[in-house]
Amino acid sequence: MESLTKWDYAHMEAAHVYANLSHGRRAKVGCVIVKDNRIISIGYNGMPSGWDNNCEYEDWPFWAKNEKEIDPIYVKLKTKPEVLHAETNAIAKVARSGESDPQAVAHAHPQSDAEREIFLRSGSLDP
Repeated sequence: MESLTKWDYAHMEAAHVYANLSHGRRAKVGCVIVKDNRIISIGYNGMPSGWDNNCEYEDWPFWAKNEKEIDPIYVKLKTKPEVLHAETNAIAKVARSGESDPQAVAHAHPQSDAEREIFLRSGSLDP
């Protein structure tokens, strides 16, 4: 992999800024897709359009009967399966735009092996 340029760092910072738009409490991931040092698409993790913005559910221990009898440290946040990943949102937007040969820069590592494969096959930077 070639060394990162000032543009790469700027785009990674932009991805970080877009990550902060996520309503996720457990994880905030942002992605920007660039071509010729110009941002052509952005994405961040979140629920599909029209859904509520709650990306996680609370996983209560099996022995807890109600909220009042348990310390919150035992309650774990779990990501809902419907949450769309930042990379998926950015790729979907760029696919609709008709742009070609993009370079993706993600704020965090891809969320799945399938998404990692998309980046590698596109000739993009390995996020």
